Amino acid sequence: MHRRQALATLAAAPLWTQFRPVSIGCQTNAWKIEAAKLESSIAVWRTIRDLGYQGIETSFRNLEPHAAQAPAIRAELKSLGLTLFGVHIWLEKYDASTGLAPAPLIAKTAKLAAAVGAERLILSGVPANFAAQSKALLETAQLCRDGKIGLAYHNHGPEWMGSEPELPRLMRATKGVEYLLDAGHAYRAGRDLAQLVAEHHRAIGSVHLRDFRGEQQVPLGQGQVNYAAMVRAFKNVRWRGWALAEEERADGTKPGESAARPARQHLRKLFGV
Repeated sequence: MHRRQALATLAAAPLWTQFRPVSIGCQTNAWKIEAAKLESSIAVWRTIRDLGYQGIETSFRNLEPHAAQAPAIRAELKSLGLTLFGVHIWLEKYDASTGLAPAPLIAKTAKLAAAVGAERLILSGVPANFAAQSKALLETAQLCRDGKIGLAYHNHGPEWMGSEPELPRLMRATKGVEYLLDAGHAYRAGRDLAQLVAEHHRAIGSVHLRDFRGEQQVPLGQGQVNYAAMVRAFKNVRWRGWALAEEERADGTKPGESAARPARQHLRKLFGV
């Protein structure tokens, strides 16, 4: 390949795939955190670091009470050697028109996430008016670019359901937006994970992994989800991004380290990192 062609290919690639190998992170949702106490979060971050993870993802609720301490939070993460992969907004109820968080909350959280040194703001949502939702995502992507922070959209199960699921349509309509593939939700929606990766890897910048035995969530690597096939599909396209362990038990239990430790071992087996 000529140099000019190589540069053109690189420029066309998603930014999050250009210069970084696969990184391994952990979502803090596996732990019971007292959001009003920053020390509660920091203790969890230390545990995650000690288990060998490279980064964390956390809820905006864990950081919102401590916005005035943003420089100290950034310094603490740096001292721990952890990347703040993302600050996630997930709600019980979303804006009826866009299926996303209300715009003022998104703007406020994007500013907070940038201040504490997060790589990206993460939005969850629900199916809504397609035109309104795709427009809102594109506007949020611009807001984040202006604020020097990335944006990722995280799926739940409904976006992958049906013969013509919504998420692929949304990916096509919002080029330039990173998608955080929640592989556990996609699996439970009946999707073939390896096929999803083969078809949509250019839009996928990160992936959540969780495991199930029947209807019950179990520590990653102790269930029935065939993640080996999904990872082979990622490797086939030389994918680069974040792979994160996630625990979100239906009964509300918080297994913490007892789930995060075997998950780290399984992620190392899957990705070799």
